[in-house]
Amino acid sequence: MQRKRDLALQSFLTLLALGVGILFGARFCAEPPAGLEASDQELRVVERIVHTPPQIIYECPPEVLEPIAPAPKTTTTKIKPREPERLPAADRPIDPLERQRLLAWVRDRSVDLEPCRDDSKEVYRLTVTLQVDAAKVTRVDINTAAGEASQNLIACLRARILRWTPPPELVENRNRIVFGLTF
Repeated sequence: MQRKRDLALQSFLTLLALGVGILFGARFCAEPPAGLEASDQELRVVERIVHTPPQIIYECPPEVLEPIAPAPKTTTTKIKPREPERLPAADRPIDPLERQRLLAWVRDRSVDLEPCRDDSKEVYRLTVTLQVDAAKVTRVDINTAAGEASQNLIACLRARILRWTPPPELVENRNRIVFGLTF
């Protein structure tokens, strides 16, 4: 505790001496002795030192360029480009008469989808892709616009369409059927 008090007193006295020196310093300074006046030569040296601005050099030192050694030659092996993956064989094009028969079959079976309809009067536009194998639907993919149809509606439609059995003459040599459904 005593140490803190001493430190505070010393700080206060130092600040007080500084303040007195600034305010009254010129009045209490002693006059220089009469015989100590500066000579003209000393004044010129002082002026030259004070008034001569320093010379600043903005030049960079010269760069020392070392010769670049050539890179050692290495043997490179040629990389063979990848062969493009073969795409699966495309389905045979559907003729217009088969297409009409297929859409008529879907229209006739769409009555099975009515229980999936909710109470809203909203119209849903869906793209349905059926994967068929031996005249049996094995997988159903239903695509809608984002957030357009509820997951319950899509699950109900998928479960009911999986029960469908397409006519064998329409799915002969075909593994996929794509159609649009407005529901």
